[in-house]
Amino acid sequence: MSERHTLLEHPLFRVEGWDVPTRTGSARVVRMCTTPWVNVVPLTQDGQLVLVRQHRYGIGADTLEIPGGVAEAGEDPQVAAARELVEETGYGGGTWESLGWVWSNPAILDNRTW
Repeated sequence: MSERHTLLEHPLFRVEGWDVPTRTGSARVVRMCTTPWVNVVPLTQDGQLVLVRQHRYGIGADTLEIPGGVAEAGEDPQVAAARELVEETGYGGGTWESLGWVWSNPAILDNRTW
């Protein structure tokens, strides 16, 4: 594996690239380095799921999704989740239960989604 190089620096992420060996030579791989993300599955007292409609520039369309966002560097995931829920929906409080974490997209990202 060759030395990693920063290809792009952005306030929200950094893109790194390096060469890896293949059967026929080598290939350039890249990864995006960023802070963790959080998602919330909020249920109202009467069991209704709270969703948010957001415009997503990557696909050029609106989506209907669970609330979530970026955790600040070093921020506890539950604190970030509570903050994002209030910011996006106005809902807050209640009982919280962590469902754990997953790798956000391990093919190109180095962060976790809680």
